[in-house]
Amino acid sequence: MVDGNAVCISFNRWEDTIRHSFVSHLSAEFHRKSISFSTCQNSDAAIAKAKVSVVILSEKSVSNYRFLNELVKVSACRSSHGLPVLPVFYGLTKLRGTLPTEYSPKKNK
Repeated sequence: MVDGNAVCISFNRWEDTIRHSFVSHLSAEFHRKSISFSTCQNSDAAIAKAKVSVVILSEKSVSNYRFLNELVKVSACRSSHGLPVLPVFYGLTKLRGTLPTEYSPKKNK
């Protein structure tokens, strides 16, 4: 097992669907693979000590102030310490808006 919390999981804790299904399965898989992890729970120390951050985004997460505050902390660690961040888009099936040009699929001519 890796010392410390190798993975920090950020998610909207007030969304039961995510907490009781996806995060519990993800946590179980990390445990099976002997990967240490923690749920960040607005902890600057947990975020700063992590080697990777998994951020679970859902439709409801953008309306939760505490989650957004945690996301700002993860982003700050990414900028200052190069923390790798893996976004997981949970339950989002439709892309709203348009992608910037550099991310738009290229059309074959």
